[in-house]
Amino acid sequence: MENDVSQYRRQFESYLEATTENRPLVERDIDYKHLRQWTEEEEAILRARGQPVVTFDYIGEQVDYLVGLEIASKADPRAFPRTRQHEDAADACTDALRFVADKSGFAYTSTECYEELLVAGTEAAIVEVEAKRDGQYDIAIRGIPWDRFYYDPHSRRLDFKDAQFMGIVVWLDEDEVIRLYGAKGRDADGKFTTLGM
Repeated sequence: MENDVSQYRRQFESYLEATTENRPLVERDIDYKHLRQWTEEEEAILRARGQPVVTFDYIGEQVDYLVGLEIASKADPRAFPRTRQHEDAADACTDALRFVADKSGFAYTSTECYEELLVAGTEAAIVEVEAKRDGQYDIAIRGIPWDRFYYDPHSRRLDFKDAQFMGIVVWLDEDEVIRLYGAKGRDADGKFTTLGM
């Protein structure tokens, strides 16, 4: 039976290979959003001419406008009853959904993910159950940055429902792996490689 790590690595490498041309474009788009639109050579030419390096923030303005529309159009979650006799149950579900949304900061996370979609072209989030110190549990909803989310490059649907795989890649220094995983982390010593990113 195949080692899980090998399977995940093969999936990630398939994603990397298929998105080699796209990643630099996404990085460029993110730079443009943050007003880093001139190359060092272009800036040097402008400075040599005595011209200021001026950037008009049309991209950021449009992104901020669309994010503002998303914030303004937000609605609280609501459950609808299937029949009249289920109205009380729907109200209880609505209260539960709103409680979780408020406690997890869903409004902020969804806006953060939407901005990531506008700029990087992909948005992803994960819903997790976290144990608290008092033995209780919380639901946490976190956005996944575009460069940490990988997916089946052959997926055609915008919601990835036809994807054969999706995952999160976490980059750690070798020392951090050993600190986090102790003896198992030391077993990985020497097995680290560089993926062509």
